[in-house]
Amino acid sequence: ALHLAATPASAATSVELTQKHLYAGAVAEGEKALAAVLAKKPDDAEAIAGLGLIRLAKATERFSQALYRYGFRPPEDPMMTVPLLTMPVPPNPNPEVIRYEDARAILQALVDDLDAVDRTLQPLGDRPVKLPIAMGRVKLDLAGNGRGEATLYDVYSAVLLGGQGDPANAGKLVIAFDTGDVLWLRAYTHVLRAGAEFLLARDWHRSFDAAAHLLFPRPDSPLAAALTLPTQGMFLGEEDGRIADGIAWIHLLN
Repeated sequence: ALHLAATPASAATSVELTQKHLYAGAVAEGEKALAAVLAKKPDDAEAIAGLGLIRLAKATERFSQALYRYGFRPPEDPMMTVPLLTMPVPPNPNPEVIRYEDARAILQALVDDLDAVDRTLQPLGDRPVKLPIAMGRVKLDLAGNGRGEATLYDVYSAVLLGGQGDPANAGKLVIAFDTGDVLWLRAYTHVLRAGAEFLLARDWHRSFDAAAHLLFPRPDSPLAAALTLPTQGMFLGEEDGRIADGIAWIHLLN
């Protein structure tokens, strides 16, 4: 009786806390709430998995918002549609100038955020866990405007399904996030980090100068300046030129 009296009947479980904050698009609040749970109960499997998902949402938002800041445009060439370049970033009508150092900073932040996801999930090991998540209800703020207009299903469709997901299924797709999914997610953070770290380990400033305009409207590079109308600030490039610049990106990697 004393135990029941000390435990509020309305106390939310770790599963409920995770769902509540992901569905509300409240990533920062969710991170604090689940971190507080783990501070008291470090072995709470659902809290570990929930915090990992919250931090994955945080990593996704931060990466997309950084790309949005500079007006990122997904490549049209199917040969360039690797996962990191298929993020459904909203169009930015007033993008900032992006420099080589800014591009490196975006990749480094992504590596750090994905590493945080991996380290958060690591203590779970192979213990059983079950965390149902409706992907179409998870709100993400991809543009940093606080409106949370995108969902996790939108990102899933763009990054893993090549944009071929059926929006009609968005509200129906529920993933019962379990131990196997945790192990898969940890491995996938390794794959994505490897791609980013491959570039961070190299000097690709010349590649940036040759091809950054294929992804960003206002790169700080001599070639982009030569291909820009001073009065309109818009890149003018024929398709054959874009293909040639894509090839130059590869050949200039140091």
